[in-house]
Amino acid sequence: MRNKAKRELTQKQEKVDVENHEMEIDCKSCSQRKNSFYNDQCISCISFNFFQNIKKKISKINLKSHRYMMNETDTSLFLEYHSKLDDLEDLLNKITELREKCAFSNFKCKVLDNSFLEITQSINFYNPILIYQISRDHHLNVKNLQFEYVCRSCIKKIQIYLEQLLDILTSTELIQNYVNFCKKRNLYGKYSNFYEFMFSKINLHPILPEDSLIEKEKNELIETYSIGKHNLYTISIFNRHNEREKIYSFKTYFENTSNEDYYERIINFITNKIDLMDIDTIISLEKLIESYQLMAIKKIDQEFDIENVNKSRIGLLIALKILNLEKLFALLIDNEIEEIFLDSPLDTIYLNHQKYGRCRTHLKLTVDELERIITMLRLYSGQRLDYSNPNLKMILKNKYFYCRFAVDIAPINVNNYSLDIRKLNKDIFTVQDLLKNNTLNPEIAAFLYFCLIKRQNITVSGKTDSGKTTLINAFDLLTPKEFRKVYVESVVESLDLIKFGKHQLKFKVESLDNHHAQKSYTKSNQIKTLLHRTPDIIFLGEILTKEETEAMFHCLAAGLKGFQTIHANDMNSLINRFLYHFNINKSCLNDLDLIILMKKDEKYKRQIFSISEIFLNDQEKIILQDLIKYNPNLDKWEISTPLYESQVIKNLCKYESLDKEKFKSLMNTYVALFTSLLKMDKIKLEDFINLFHKISYLSLFSPNILDEYCKKLNYGELK
Repeated sequence: MRNKAKRELTQKQEKVDVENHEMEIDCKSCSQRKNSFYNDQCISCISFNFFQNIKKKISKINLKSHRYMMNETDTSLFLEYHSKLDDLEDLLNKITELREKCAFSNFKCKVLDNSFLEITQSINFYNPILIYQISRDHHLNVKNLQFEYVCRSCIKKIQIYLEQLLDILTSTELIQNYVNFCKKRNLYGKYSNFYEFMFSKINLHPILPEDSLIEKEKNELIETYSIGKHNLYTISIFNRHNEREKIYSFKTYFENTSNEDYYERIINFITNKIDLMDIDTIISLEKLIESYQLMAIKKIDQEFDIENVNKSRIGLLIALKILNLEKLFALLIDNEIEEIFLDSPLDTIYLNHQKYGRCRTHLKLTVDELERIITMLRLYSGQRLDYSNPNLKMILKNKYFYCRFAVDIAPINVNNYSLDIRKLNKDIFTVQDLLKNNTLNPEIAAFLYFCLIKRQNITVSGKTDSGKTTLINAFDLLTPKEFRKVYVESVVESLDLIKFGKHQLKFKVESLDNHHAQKSYTKSNQIKTLLHRTPDIIFLGEILTKEETEAMFHCLAAGLKGFQTIHANDMNSLINRFLYHFNINKSCLNDLDLIILMKKDEKYKRQIFSISEIFLNDQEKIILQDLIKYNPNLDKWEISTPLYESQVIKNLCKYESLDKEKFKSLMNTYVALFTSLLKMDKIKLEDFINLFHKISYLSLFSPNILDEYCKKLNYGELK
């Protein structure tokens, strides 16, 4: 029987290091390879390979393709079962002999079906869980069913053999754990099956990925930094030879230290001591994390003597493990990450890093892990995610992270699952930050600030992830304190500024992705109501549809001004979208005022490419006029049209006294202001906002004092 099982193992590769007593199993050539080894087939294979090398006194099993290492404590569970194999085989042979001697052996047996005999003749014989399950099921079948008289001659013997077989199996620790797991299944809802429970309970050590993403000889470490409270994680960024993509890796604070094994054992021990909370209402993710962390800390207090800082960190890691967030949490709280992608359960996670651009990781999410994340998103969003509605988009905001999650499933997704996580404003970028990273220069900042306090409309266009929302949020921080601002967003990406003394009325409308949205709650309908809300500035977020575009132009024609973003490749593409895709009358283009085009270069650097106007001339021909444009050859911005001669300034001059000298003087003051900010160290957000509250007040009521005040900033006087 065992020789036959050995022949069936044709696609697994195993290697033994005798000196270190380590066995390596590499599943990359297996045609039935799965994302995790929490299944019958993989456990059978692991146990079989271990048995084949049992004389070599293996103490560790390296599951290379799954990036896990089992230590001696772990393998002892298999070893105990292997010691019973001879006794089990004797009993199974006796049952087989009874079947062969049966006068009705050519007919289907009513006592034992062929599946029982077949599984004992395969590699699955080395899987104690499978053998226990099939033996238990057949024992119940034999015990409970009534058989014909002719079968009674062997039925009692079979019952005895099965009972003896079950006695042997239940004497092992592994089966005892399995029986206990089945009895308390409702307490272990966080585990998809017993294998996951077993292997998360015992001490598993993550090892390096098979393609050696972070091998020193192949990759150059270019930066490390710490994130999280008490530096919970250390992030490492690696250059890879002849590749633009970097490697992003993280580890907990205790990994690669002398305490690693100790803390891992504490985490696994305490995790299995904590029962899942019995919840009948929806509790925020932040509250769940805090509750499980507190429960973990209390358990740690009872069992271990460790310092408070480590107690807090270990408690948080345990909470994340229970909530299935341990793989993603470091990425979610790293403010240097802009977006996280998983295209398929078969793929690894990759991301966009603010400083290093596109980075790969070695992280994978199994289907079970993805499904639990999706269940969480469905719960908190209240949205459907099924065959008829295969897209879900929602925002999770808490003290740990602020992200927009987008999930696509079958039938629209070929690979069944994908995940896109966009980081939102956890780190707030001010205009000072944008000056320092060269998104714009002092002259551009001065002109846009002038237009802002004069309540001119600003539309920011560009491709996805070009920095559109970051720019309008940065200028939203500069708005005068007294402005009443009304926001209409399907995905809330604007900043919360009430705590800084600003006036904000916010509306959240139905998402474009929600096919079951009520018509009255759509963005286009809500935009039309703004005329009755008396705003000084409107914030429309992202304009996506024809209906939303029509509603936006309706507001602009009525005199409302503010911020909005819209996707476009360039200015001509934007005009085409308005005229042909959205069927907007060309005369409406006069109401747009300023249009900013954002670009992201091949090094993932975002900057303003141009500031333009669109208007009709006397012959009603559309004129696209660039005011400021970036010259890539000279690596600088150039003024294409004198700013005082722009349409937006000409329109202002119709209603207020603004001669050329006054405009020039005010612009010089603002340029000096933003030049000072560029040179100064970063200002705290609250101080920055208060500074511009004063600047906007002086701009409107005391221009002369404003000039003197801005000159003082050159000397670092911020009072």
